[in-house]
Amino acid sequence: MDQEGIFIGVEHAQRSVHSILRKSAGHLRWRSKEFSKTLAVRGVADVHRDRRRGLYLCSWQRSGSTWLAQMISSAPRTRLVYEPANVRQGFYLDGEPRLVSLPFAGPGDNLGDDGRCLDRAMRGSLQTRWTNQLNVERLPLRRVVKDIRTVAVLPWIADRFDDAPLVMLVRHPLAVAHSIIELGWTLNSPTLDDPLVAAADPHLTNRLRSEALVSEVTLWAAHHAWAMSHPAVAAVHVVFYEDLVARPAVELERLRHYLSSFHEVWQTWEPDQLSIARPSATAFRGRRTTPAAWVDTWSTSYDSETIDAVTRILAAYGLDPLYGASPNPLTTGEEALCAVRSRRERLD
Repeated sequence: MDQEGIFIGVEHAQRSVHSILRKSAGHLRWRSKEFSKTLAVRGVADVHRDRRRGLYLCSWQRSGSTWLAQMISSAPRTRLVYEPANVRQGFYLDGEPRLVSLPFAGPGDNLGDDGRCLDRAMRGSLQTRWTNQLNVERLPLRRVVKDIRTVAVLPWIADRFDDAPLVMLVRHPLAVAHSIIELGWTLNSPTLDDPLVAAADPHLTNRLRSEALVSEVTLWAAHHAWAMSHPAVAAVHVVFYEDLVARPAVELERLRHYLSSFHEVWQTWEPDQLSIARPSATAFRGRRTTPAAWVDTWSTSYDSETIDAVTRILAAYGLDPLYGASPNPLTTGEEALCAVRSRRERLD
């Protein structure tokens, strides 16, 4: 073989080796990723089945529940069970979905497979890639079950898990609806996001945006009015997102005091203080860098007529003791449920 042939042969060999190495490295990365996914599901030894060790955190989407859940689960030996209400319905497929809540339910109603799924989550026996995706604790003594589709069934949950701590996180519906619209999760989002439509008829785009906001707030109001006025939820611990942003240490201390009356594993609960300043896995704060900006994300985005329509919706549902046209709540977490019940009784 001449010298040129030898060089060509060596070059081919090198290419073959490089190709094999690239494929091997890709395969190893894939295997490592699959191993990590499997470990997330099967690597959690949640063996304590007492549901009193489970804290249920109920909220609406875009309300900061992942942030609060990660704060609570930052305490050592605390597992985070992420949105088990999604498991049976599979609404988490293809990215974050538009909200499809569980149906309205009260004490004694039959939730079928959804109810059994929630029960398994509270007892620690539910193990899926979805529910374990944000968990970092492998040998938990307690667990935080976080959901965004169960406001309508909170009375059922409060009755079913009456011996476990239950927390409801509430955020101004205008901030929630604005975030949903900004993320393109409304039914008319293709039109709202079309630059050609916006350029051709900006008035139409603004009107459709206002209609989307009012629609989202109305849905929020119907579910929260039902849940927060129900007698079964009287002992639920309410946290306002805005108070958590402005005074996190105060709200976490209030939560710690609430938890101290439950199972002994909650009496020693102490969150990692660094988790307060850490954005959640689902945060979209963008350039907003101050607590005030996190709270008031919407006031300059809508005209007074739209904001007035929203406040009238809240009043019609008896939720005006909670929020009005300003970004901050009008009452405290301690008084929220009582204020809504009293207002609803006057409406009835």
